[in-house]
Amino acid sequence: MFRKKEFFDNIQKKVGLLSLSKRKAANYVLNNYQRAAFMTAKEMAEKCSVSESTVNRFSKDLGYSGFPSFIMNLKNIVHAELSGADRLELINSNRKKSKIDYLNYLIEDEIQNLSKLSHIDKKDFDLFVCMIVEAKNILLVGSRCSSIIVHYLFYGLHKIKHGVSYIDHIDSVAYDSLELLENNTLIIAVGLGRYPKEVIEFLEISKTKDIKIISITDSPISPFINHSEISLIAPVEIQSYLGTISAPGCLVAAIISEVSLRTKDVSIIRLNKLEGIARKRSYYV
Repeated sequence: MFRKKEFFDNIQKKVGLLSLSKRKAANYVLNNYQRAAFMTAKEMAEKCSVSESTVNRFSKDLGYSGFPSFIMNLKNIVHAELSGADRLELINSNRKKSKIDYLNYLIEDEIQNLSKLSHIDKKDFDLFVCMIVEAKNILLVGSRCSSIIVHYLFYGLHKIKHGVSYIDHIDSVAYDSLELLENNTLIIAVGLGRYPKEVIEFLEISKTKDIKIISITDSPISPFINHSEISLIAPVEIQSYLGTISAPGCLVAAIISEVSLRTKDVSIIRLNKLEGIARKRSYYV
């Protein structure tokens, strides 16, 4: 991945210009970058036997505004690499984290993830919704962990809009569906965590057919961005081997709500029809 190479090339290029103490921090990151991605400045300083201020200055010498910016870039790189076993090992290796209330620990991280949704460019969000509203047909695409968000998006969008379908894994049937797509079909791709090669290949073929693609993903270095006209980023911090989906789920809810408001008359008609069926067949207790 180019962004990873660029990140480490930058450190390698500048390491010779750093002071001895800063060089310790640089070498630690180069040799232990997956572990370093989950450290605070204080924790890294202790590991390198340098001061916390040295770690902060080291980050700035690399061209970042400070340690938080540096570590976020590193996390984005590591996020796409780690297997479930890698994540579990990293989490359990930190004894301090293992001693605290893990439920509250995750809740605090998820609150941070949700707060970052406010950074989404409002123009991008508006255009994303407009493309959904104007599309004659919509195909939702995602596999593995991302399929959870695909199903949630389908459940909400299908209720208020005609012509919505989904693919939650890539096989020969998926390529048949791609070949038979009607005009004015919009693909909404979902890519979280480790990015399945099969989905990227599916999107590459879709682009050769001049099909419009927009995506929901979790990192500014996600490969889904290069294959999409618009990408909305919902961060997923790695504090569990499984990963979490609060921010992507919240983003999907916002998208569906905005679509329903912009297609209010049609949405109300469709929702009332579905409610009538639910009452007739006593779906709910």
